[in-house]
Amino acid sequence: MEDETTKDYKTAISGSWLIPIELDLRKEESIKSAVKKINSAKDAEGKRLSVDILVNNAGMSSSGLMQMTSMDTLRDVMEVNFIGQMSLIQKVSKIMIRQFNVDLKSEGIKVCGVGRYLCQGIDRGC
Repeated sequence: MEDETTKDYKTAISGSWLIPIELDLRKEESIKSAVKKINSAKDAEGKRLSVDILVNNAGMSSSGLMQMTSMDTLRDVMEVNFIGQMSLIQKVSKIMIRQFNVDLKSEGIKVCGVGRYLCQGIDRGC
């Protein structure tokens, strides 16, 4: 039997499942709760659903020059647009790695590359 979380999101295309989960990327507990929901999602027969795609489409912006923007606003923007998204990707990718038996040595993302990308974005003025 389908529960309220999944029954409305089963697609007509080959029985796939889409489960939107609302969360606040500024709060680690919200991220952990969302990942717990993702990890425990089951189909109508009670079989655990696989995580094939993570659509991480959160984002926020702030108008004005960086020099004129408060540090609290900058922290919020960074928390939503970078830190929170990285936390969610880290946690969901662990589920996907177990699920698909991925070798992290060849497929992992290096932290130095992420830092370099951030600096390039700041330098270019996004």
